[in-house]
Amino acid sequence: MSTNIAYDRLWLALKRSRPIAFGLFLARMTGNPKAAIVLSQLAHWTRTGRDVAQTNGWIFKTQQQWWLETGLSRAELDTARRRLRNLGFVEETLAGRPATLWYRMNLPNIARALEVCRKEALPVELTFEFMRAPERAVRDLLGPTTAYHRILADVTGGVNAGLLLSRLLQLQRKSVESGYPWFSLTALNWQEDLALNRRSLENAKDKLKELGLVQEFYLNRGAKRVYTQVDPALLCKLLEAQFASQAAARKRAEVEGLATTRRHQAFQMSRGEPGQTMPQAGPAPANVRNRQTGNAKPEISDCGIRTLQIAGNMHSSLPDSSTSIRDTTTG
Repeated sequence: MSTNIAYDRLWLALKRSRPIAFGLFLARMTGNPKAAIVLSQLAHWTRTGRDVAQTNGWIFKTQQQWWLETGLSRAELDTARRRLRNLGFVEETLAGRPATLWYRMNLPNIARALEVCRKEALPVELTFEFMRAPERAVRDLLGPTTAYHRILADVTGGVNAGLLLSRLLQLQRKSVESGYPWFSLTALNWQEDLALNRRSLENAKDKLKELGLVQEFYLNRGAKRVYTQVDPALLCKLLEAQFASQAAARKRAEVEGLATTRRHQAFQMSRGEPGQTMPQAGPAPANVRNRQTGNAKPEISDCGIRTLQIAGNMHSSLPDSSTSIRDTTTG
């Protein structure tokens, strides 16, 4: 198989999974790749969520949804959340009964950090209304992005390795189009682009080398340079195996769910209750409506040493708040 055909197959396979637009400026602002992934995903839902306008920018997500979208484990997510809170880039609160965890971008603080990152004298104006503006305007302000393919975190066994491989593929595509498949970036380039420090970069590279996905050679021309290339044919095989594994897992879940329903029906019939059916879920409480991410399960997630609490009398709903969620506090 020729190199071009292998890359064509690879790009086609990657289209089966929806990537995250990883903000390169957001990575510099946070100084951590996993925190930048969370902030990039919050920026996406702030811009595109259907009910975000009614909730004044607040977004509800469970830990399971974060894992499905980003690949971050609970510990990784909690560490990223703590960093974003300490930097003042994200607000969190508990709301509703039962209590659920909501997130909101702190746009004034993010705007000030963008001014430093963009190195521009003009102040950056970042409002919720602007975040809902056409995509091009927001992209120009938030800066360049790279596609983080969530599926690659499963293939490589880690978020940092998946993010690094995603960026390598973007650079690889440019180099292939120019006629030379090898490309070179310094450790400083990786630090600026993905916020990967030297240790994280080496660990991620080691994972990719162990899988045989990355080849490197060194060239001395005044200064030592590392040239890198991704093996597209091997990555295609690993992607197909991962997609097949996920499809099998979904099939097993469907079969197990059907078997559970049948066992329940058989139990009812053994008790002489053939007419009964599974109880249907009632409507969701009016004060916990958020369809933009398809959330169905409430979840309370503790993070770090600061515990989120609900103030004593909470009667207001998220959509009715003018600027924040009334009578709630972040303890």
